[in-house]
Amino acid sequence: MSVEGWVWLGHPRLPSHAEPPVDPAPPAETLPPPVLSTEPVSWITPGLETKLLCRGGFRGVTFLLRLEGDDQFLEVFEAPAGVEAAFPVRRPGNYSCSYRTHAAGAPSEPSATVTVEELGAPLPPTLSIQGESAAAVLHPGARTTLVCAAPLSGVHFQLRRGEEVLQVPMSSTSPDRVFFRLNAVALGDGGLYTCRYQLRGQQTWSLDSAPAELLLSDGKPGGRGLNRAPEAGRATAPLSGDGEREERPGEGSPGTGGPNPPSLGFAN
Repeated sequence: MSVEGWVWLGHPRLPSHAEPPVDPAPPAETLPPPVLSTEPVSWITPGLETKLLCRGGFRGVTFLLRLEGDDQFLEVFEAPAGVEAAFPVRRPGNYSCSYRTHAAGAPSEPSATVTVEELGAPLPPTLSIQGESAAAVLHPGARTTLVCAAPLSGVHFQLRRGEEVLQVPMSSTSPDRVFFRLNAVALGDGGLYTCRYQLRGQQTWSLDSAPAELLLSDGKPGGRGLNRAPEAGRATAPLSGDGEREERPGEGSPGTGGPNPPSLGFAN
C-alpha cells in the first residue's frame, strides 16, 4: 500500500510445511572417501555372483569403480536416490571406488583397496561336533550332531566318512549351515568325517572341510575299546550315551588342578 507517496512492500510468508534447504555436497577436495566391500565373499568362482558395494556419504552422486592396472574407470553407476552402488565382479584383482557429485566434478578420494581372488573351487566349510569340538568319544547307541557351516548361503551340503557319502537326517536353522544328526551310533561309525557344499545349479563341489573325528568305545576292559590317542592338537569331548558330555570320577576341569584324562583311540 502507499501512504503520502511511500510504498510499503510486505515480505511473503513461507508455508509452514516448507523444508529447510539442503546443504550441497562439499567440493571434491574435501569429499571423504567411500567404503568398498564385497558380497557375499571376496572371491569369484563359476556360478557365484560376487558384488562390490561402494558406499558414500551423499545422495545423488555418481560412483566410479577402478581396477588396479587400468587407466580408466571400469564401471560408472549413477545413484540419484541412494548412497550405495553395487558392481558385479567378473575379473580378479585389486579394486577401489570413488564418487563425484556432478558430471564435470572431480572424483573423491578413493576407498581402501579390496582384493578379489579367482578360485577353481569354492573355499571349504567348517565341520564340528555339537558345534564345538573337532573330535569326540562316543559309546554305542549315543547320538550326536555334526555341524557344517559354509562361508556363503543357499548351498547344498554333503557329509562323507572317507570317500563314502552319508545319507543321514539333517536340518537347518540358517541358510549357511546344516546339522547332520547321527542317531544310535555303532562301533563301525567311528572315523574321520568331512563335509563340503555345492552352489545351486553347479556341478563343482567346494574343497573338503578339515576332518572331525568320532571315537567309539564299548567301555569294557579288554574289549574293543580305545587304545590309540586322537590326533595331536585335536580337542576331544567325551560324550555319554545320549550324546551329552560326561564327567568321569577323578577327572578335573581345566584350571581346577585335577588329573588330565587318559589318551583315547580306536583299537586295531
